[in-house]
Amino acid sequence: MSQRDLENSRPLDVHRWSKYPEVNSLVDIIWSKYLEPQFSNAKASNQKKPNKKQSKVLLLDLFVSWTEDPEQSIGISFTRNAYKTKSRYNALHISPKVIDITKALISCGLLGLHLGSEAAGKITRIWPSATLIEYFNESNIQLEMIANNKDQECIVLNGNHPDANPKTKAKPIEYEDKDHPMITSWRDTMESYNEVLRDSYIDTYDLEFPWVKRTKTDDKGKKLTYLVRVGQHNKFVRRVFYRGSWGLGGRLHGGFWQQVGSDYRSKILIDDTPTVEVDFSGMHVSIAYALEGSQPPEDPYRLKEVYIDNLTSDEQRKAVKSLVLMGFNAKTIKGAYQAFRNNQDTGTKQKKLKDKQLEQLLNKFIQENPAVSEYIGSDQGVTLMKYDSDIAFEIIKKFTERGKPILCVHDSFIVEHTEDDDLRRLMDEATTQVVGRKINLNSETYGFGALNAMKNLDPMDRGTHYRNIEYLREQHSKIVRCKGYSLRYSKWIQWKDNNNK
Repeated sequence: MSQRDLENSRPLDVHRWSKYPEVNSLVDIIWSKYLEPQFSNAKASNQKKPNKKQSKVLLLDLFVSWTEDPEQSIGISFTRNAYKTKSRYNALHISPKVIDITKALISCGLLGLHLGSEAAGKITRIWPSATLIEYFNESNIQLEMIANNKDQECIVLNGNHPDANPKTKAKPIEYEDKDHPMITSWRDTMESYNEVLRDSYIDTYDLEFPWVKRTKTDDKGKKLTYLVRVGQHNKFVRRVFYRGSWGLGGRLHGGFWQQVGSDYRSKILIDDTPTVEVDFSGMHVSIAYALEGSQPPEDPYRLKEVYIDNLTSDEQRKAVKSLVLMGFNAKTIKGAYQAFRNNQDTGTKQKKLKDKQLEQLLNKFIQENPAVSEYIGSDQGVTLMKYDSDIAFEIIKKFTERGKPILCVHDSFIVEHTEDDDLRRLMDEATTQVVGRKINLNSETYGFGALNAMKNLDPMDRGTHYRNIEYLREQHSKIVRCKGYSLRYSKWIQWKDNNNK
């Protein structure tokens, strides 16, 4: 057997749950044969013995991981204070008992183990052994029977202690619902939204296996490869507020569509129906303009001239857009330049731009867009995010009320190809509601909804209009669903049919 790739792992999901009798049967077998004897023979202890519920969560997550990728491991902390039973972010109240259960399963040969060193930042990895896999195979459990607990918290307040290192990753902060008058309303909407997502089949039609391989660079510059799960067990979405403030951020986070590139997103089907991603470019610039009481130019990122010799007009526009967005988020102009380079792909022209070149581009942008100059280098991005998140929230609320799925990628939205005209209409309504006026938000992508809504066109434009419709029909006719996708979708339909009987 080849050595296990320990980088192919993910953290234990403590929200796995199922009420299906097939699941309970497997848990009963493992508990009575392997776990209960170990704990019933234990000496008297000040701590309560582990219970069956904790083992159920662990076994369910192991089953999901093994089903989606047999080579994947699960990272689990063996530090007891890592489990906070009274935390609102731990809906099933998983306690340190799960450590004892894990060790018991290891001792009786049901789990493989790579012991980590948490002091060195290396978490322990576990995976099902051949014996446990045999139990999985003999059970009648289907992946569709397992879901995340519906009580999982979907309103998250992130932040750090004021004295924490600025580079320390923000963590969820405990709060009370009474801390803000809108928390319960936000949660009601998000729970309804996640219910719509749970009831919708969302997948990518050309993936034989339900994952996408991605790379990232760690703090030491080392490139790491990891897998993004695509499908029904990576759809949960939270609304996350930043810096310990209900007035900052509030963006929607979660769902595999936020973790893959636009090339994969373009192949997403919702309930086996083609989709369109409508990207409202220039969202933050447009919001800043609106807050200053004016409208932005049609494309604020496209400067009047090309100022960098080795960049094309489109390459310069892309650089300006990224630079301005970094400028909104940075506390200083200098910080914006460094953040810009960090955000560029290795080997690209943009990655090699010097501070003087970036300064030239930013100054030209400010000259052509003086109304928003005060937002550059002043750490305003997180405030603007609250506005764009409120706009996105209103849009998903309206779609949810109609029972229609919509996928949010901050300033772009993925909808079924007939829904994009409603999306544009709701965008106008939401921006007016949130910032007090309709703002010009261009989107170059059109689906059937928008194209069919274009009435009373000038005769000169009708030919182009009908060609666009025919082109879209042609593109949809070329969609080829691979065998892996077709098998996953047919299983989903069969499960839904059986579940509704």
